Amino acid sequence: MKLLHPSLIEQYKQDIQSQAQKLYRNDFISIDKEIYGKKSQKSLIFLIPYKNFTKLYFISSDLNDLEKELKNLDSNQLCLEIIQRGDLDLELKDILKKHFTFHTRYEKLLINIKNLKSKIKRDFHTIQYAKNNDLDFIYTTLHTNFDERFDHLPSEQDLLNLIQNHQILIKKTGTEITAYCIYTLNGKTSHFNYLLNLKAEPFTLIALMEEYYEQIKTKNIQYVYLWVDVLKNIRVKNMHLKYGYQSSNIFNHTFIKTNFKE
Repeated sequence: MKLLHPSLIEQYKQDIQSQAQKLYRNDFISIDKEIYGKKSQKSLIFLIPYKNFTKLYFISSDLNDLEKELKNLDSNQLCLEIIQRGDLDLELKDILKKHFTFHTRYEKLLINIKNLKSKIKRDFHTIQYAKNNDLDFIYTTLHTNFDERFDHLPSEQDLLNLIQNHQILIKKTGTEITAYCIYTLNGKTSHFNYLLNLKAEPFTLIALMEEYYEQIKTKNIQYVYLWVDVLKNIRVKNMHLKYGYQSSNIFNHTFIKTNFKE
């Protein structure tokens, strides 16, 4: 592999697309600096490093050619995610499973706020906004309880911005944070990013969710979406379905290669 400029990566993508009858890809990511990659006749693969892992991206018009490139990868702690509608192409899935370990599958759930089914009355006296001095605790517990490889965890600066924009709601017992939810906004859509109950207190998550829904109604939000691990957290999915969420039929299929313990 060698360092590739973003403009060259874009040119390689266009070259592959121009001669393809069918494309296999997960390369939908913005690139603004040189990264390591490799171009073959019908495939392009490139790597984006993070603190404790590296993500693999590819675009290919030929699965045999793609497999040759995957065979030559010697990097460890590689992660791969493919976000698309429905199931993976069976041939692509078989090739990926030769070189990676399947991790899990996340499903994107979506709701129009007008179809929201509230469960309880607001318990606004117990829900607070996170403050600047909560930053370290929230950052640490996010990385402890979520998967940094696939849950797209925010940086400390991003978290601070969310705190200052009142987009992190917390529940405290005494002076201790026992649960929180984090959300982001984009136009008339909100991403319900993270919901965490640290003490397993009854009804805490519901109280947080109800407060979140009341707040986004005041912001003229029309749609909310979230991602659920449907292989490991089917109970969480069912909880959201009771609120009126529906499947978007969009999934994130995730793979690893490996020193990580499952």
